[in-house]
Amino acid sequence: MSSSLQEYLSSADLIAGNDDLITEILLHVPAKFVIRLKLVSKRWLSLISDHNFLVRHNIKNAGSISGLIISYLQGRQVSPSCTYIPIDGNQESALALTREITFDHVPNSSFSKVLHSCNGLLLCWAQGHMEPAAHKFYVFNPTTNQFSTLPLPLIYDRSWTSFCLAYEPSKPTLYRVVCVQLCESFCNIQMYSSDTGVWEMSCNNGIDEFTSEFYHGVFWNGAIHWIGFSGHCYCFDVDQKCLQRMPSPLLPEDWNICHSHYFEESLGNLYFVAFDNTRSSNFIVFEMNRDYSGWFVKHQLNINTILPAFPDIAERYHGFDNVCISILLVVEIEGEGMKLVMYIHGEPGKVISYSFGDNAFKKLCDFGCYSGVPWWNAFKYIETSSCF
Repeated sequence: MSSSLQEYLSSADLIAGNDDLITEILLHVPAKFVIRLKLVSKRWLSLISDHNFLVRHNIKNAGSISGLIISYLQGRQVSPSCTYIPIDGNQESALALTREITFDHVPNSSFSKVLHSCNGLLLCWAQGHMEPAAHKFYVFNPTTNQFSTLPLPLIYDRSWTSFCLAYEPSKPTLYRVVCVQLCESFCNIQMYSSDTGVWEMSCNNGIDEFTSEFYHGVFWNGAIHWIGFSGHCYCFDVDQKCLQRMPSPLLPEDWNICHSHYFEESLGNLYFVAFDNTRSSNFIVFEMNRDYSGWFVKHQLNINTILPAFPDIAERYHGFDNVCISILLVVEIEGEGMKLVMYIHGEPGKVISYSFGDNAFKKLCDFGCYSGVPWWNAFKYIETSSCF
């Protein structure tokens, strides 16, 4: 055996026998592949299943958004039940992940839809197959393909109920689900915790229901946040279990919730994007100060600087003034800055990204809806090694 080969084998043995070195290497491996590496050996299974490793891996990869999961709001089963759109425009990964992500986990269910997402976990609702009135809620990790079914809330009225998921990567086995119900002028809030496995009543607050809505909550800074009608803002601290008001962004006087808007967090920051094409065709990106002292304008984008690159859209809408645009994602990427991912409605529509760092835009894909399934929601796809 040559000396060079002996040195190579000796180095390989040193690496294979060093748990600390293997752990450091595994911390840089995407969650989807880390899960598969559990099959290498019992020793690797033990290393990857270690709680401290899960915490370190989740924290290191927190906020690494690779794309969007488009969940269809259908009343019947269609295939596929979701579509994956990568933010780098890689169509091969789009097709592969679309095939991998399925929502047929819950037995005796006809279809599922995604209600909310948080740091890689999805909160889903499944309708019963034999009994349409029978349905279940479950938390699903699309990276590991694991899910956990939740009991129904203590008080449950489907007429006006909103659900939000709260999950921190630093606590890989703990997640909480917040259920908000509006009843006359009161807001009932219940919370489910995975460590107890039960729902608890958290608070009952008097709320002006005509100026509030709790449909799209965002988990940030240890609390669920909502921006409601007329821009009124609320947050619910999941540890203190209290609901309180927070400052509202300075929106145009004639702005309302019907105008295109987007509310989400990225890389530890909370963002609100407002768009009103009746005024200046500008997207205004607001960021919340971490101490809740107020919002400030982070970026502005005049959409008319992008649309001329898509003359077919202009022709279809007879000009740019009538073009309908939805924000799908606001993502902050380390070293690159902020990107907006937008959907230009059409048949098919176009998904494009715009980078504020270099003022460049890119078409990600054409996107249309399935026949008979016109409504859908977009959720962030983040790989996480969280285990239930």
